[in-house]
Amino acid sequence: MKTSDSKAMYYLGMLFESGLRVDMNTDIALLWYKKSYSNGYTFALNKLYAFYSNPNNKFFSTKIADFYLNLL
Repeated sequence: MKTSDSKAMYYLGMLFESGLRVDMNTDIALLWYKKSYSNGYTFALNKLYAFYSNPNNKFFSTKIADFYLNLL
Protein backbone atom coordinates (compact mmCIF):
# COMPACT_ATOMS: atom_id res chain seq x y z
CA MET A 1 0.00 0.00 0.00
CA LYS A 2 1.20 3.50 -0.74
CA THR A 3 2.25 5.79 2.08
CA SER A 4 -0.26 8.35 0.85
CA ASP A 5 -3.06 5.79 1.37
CA SER A 6 -2.05 5.15 4.97
CA LYS A 7 -1.78 8.91 5.53
CA ALA A 8 -5.29 9.33 4.12
CA MET A 9 -6.50 6.67 6.57
CA TYR A 10 -4.97 8.70 9.38
CA TYR A 11 -6.81 11.82 8.25
CA LEU A 12 -10.07 9.88 8.04
CA GLY A 13 -9.50 8.95 11.66
CA MET A 14 -9.00 12.60 12.53
CA LEU A 15 -12.24 13.54 10.77
CA PHE A 16 -14.25 10.95 12.66
CA GLU A 17 -12.57 11.81 15.95
CA SER A 18 -13.38 15.51 15.59
CA GLY A 19 -16.73 15.20 13.81
CA LEU A 20 -15.57 17.53 11.07
CA ARG A 21 -18.02 17.14 8.16
CA VAL A 22 -18.97 13.66 9.40
CA ASP A 23 -20.81 12.40 12.45
CA MET A 24 -18.34 12.11 15.32
CA ASN A 25 -17.58 8.46 15.94
CA THR A 26 -14.57 7.48 18.02
CA ASP A 27 -15.05 3.78 17.24
CA ILE A 28 -14.57 4.46 13.53
CA ALA A 29 -11.75 6.92 14.24
CA LEU A 30 -9.87 4.27 16.19
CA LEU A 31 -10.40 1.78 13.36
CA TRP A 32 -8.88 4.20 10.83
CA TYR A 33 -5.92 4.96 13.09
CA LYS A 34 -5.24 1.24 13.45
CA LYS A 35 -5.49 0.70 9.69
CA SER A 36 -3.22 3.66 9.09
CA TYR A 37 -0.56 2.34 11.43
CA SER A 38 -0.79 -1.22 10.13
CA ASN A 39 -0.20 0.15 6.63
CA GLY A 40 2.95 1.97 7.62
CA TYR A 41 1.96 5.42 8.84
CA THR A 42 3.81 5.57 12.15
CA PHE A 43 2.35 8.94 13.20
CA ALA A 44 -0.86 7.03 13.94
CA LEU A 45 0.90 5.53 16.97
CA ASN A 46 0.51 8.86 18.76
CA LYS A 47 -3.25 8.78 18.29
CA LEU A 48 -3.49 5.13 19.28
CA TYR A 49 -1.55 5.82 22.46
CA ALA A 50 -3.72 8.87 23.19
CA PHE A 51 -6.93 6.85 22.79
CA TYR A 52 -5.86 4.11 25.17
CA SER A 53 -4.06 6.27 27.75
CA ASN A 54 -6.92 8.71 28.35
CA PRO A 55 -8.85 7.59 31.45
CA ASN A 56 -11.81 9.75 30.39
CA ASN A 57 -12.76 7.67 27.36
CA LYS A 58 -14.23 4.22 26.90
CA PHE A 59 -11.06 2.85 25.30
CA PHE A 60 -8.90 3.40 28.38
CA SER A 61 -6.49 0.53 28.92
CA THR A 62 -3.08 0.96 30.52
CA LYS A 63 -1.96 -2.38 29.09
CA ILE A 64 -2.75 -1.40 25.51
CA ALA A 65 -1.47 2.16 26.06
CA ASP A 66 1.85 0.75 27.29
CA PHE A 67 2.03 -1.47 24.22
CA TYR A 68 1.72 1.54 21.89
CA LEU A 69 4.02 3.64 24.07
CA ASN A 70 6.77 1.04 23.67
CA LEU A 71 6.39 1.28 19.89
CA LEU A 72 6.86 5.06 19.87
